Amino acid sequence: MQASDLMKRNVVTIRPDISLATAARILLRAGVYAAPVVNEAGRLVGMIGLKDILRAPARSDLGVWATRYTSLTTRARAIARTPVGHVMARRFVTVSPETPAAEVAALLINRERHPLPVVVEGQVVGVIGRADVVAAVLALVDETTEELRGSDDETAAGESAQPA
Repeated sequence: MQASDLMKRNVVTIRPDISLATAARILLRAGVYAAPVVNEAGRLVGMIGLKDILRAPARSDLGVWATRYTSLTTRARAIARTPVGHVMARRFVTVSPETPAAEVAALLINRERHPLPVVVEGQVVGVIGRADVVAAVLALVDETTEELRGSDDETAAGESAQPA
């Protein structure tokens, strides 16, 4: 199993020049917590998530840029005016469609990356989140359970066919 087997192909992407408020609306409407940021050529340039949006710096009453909440109104003004490109993560991890599923799972768990963009020649072709890996693991659990049931049925049939 590899990344291409796990990835979602309908990828929600965000442009770096839109406001954090617009990005937040896109993420919430799509039901995702984070998304790749792509430039006008469709190349991956960053990642943005709801956590990044909440951490966006705002000018405090003292004129200093801070991430500390003084009021929700101040926060609302900050995300309405701040472009995604100012706060997006510029350091990100990507995988290729051929990356082994076990490596994808390790990146999601050990490096706390979420989601992982699947990239071919700089273009995002998919995205993998923890839920995608869990779904694949559950499918394997179901297969294994069926195999075990099948071997139990064969054993039971063999036992009943033997003379007493």
